[in-house]
Amino acid sequence: MRVVRVIIVLTARWEDALSSVSEGRLTLQQFEEAQRKFVSRMIESAKAATIAVGQARSSSIAGGGKSSTGKTRGKRQKAGPAGPTCPACKKPTITMKMKKRSAFFKCESCQSCWWPDKQDAKKLGTKWENR
Repeated sequence: MRVVRVIIVLTARWEDALSSVSEGRLTLQQFEEAQRKFVSRMIESAKAATIAVGQARSSSIAGGGKSSTGKTRGKRQKAGPAGPTCPACKKPTITMKMKKRSAFFKCESCQSCWWPDKQDAKKLGTKWENR
């Protein structure tokens, strides 16, 4: 729900700024520069968060699948048991579940993902080309 509120507030701010542009109180260049700065801050924030999440993910697998806050994030649920070996990097995959309980395999090392094989759910099947 927090993300929805952030998006609503952000949209309202953009609408106000664009109204200011249309009324001549703000130039389009000023609006665009503010957007560039905002996007740069978001990218830097995401880079920092990715590092923190990656570190938490490594410790969460060893610690039972929960982050330091004790919560799981995103649409995927916590990691399950080790799965088959990744053909790309030869590291073990982990069994993950989507929100609707569909299982898939993910390599924590190279981030590749596969659906289970249709004949044998314990083997790798179709690789996800785009995640």
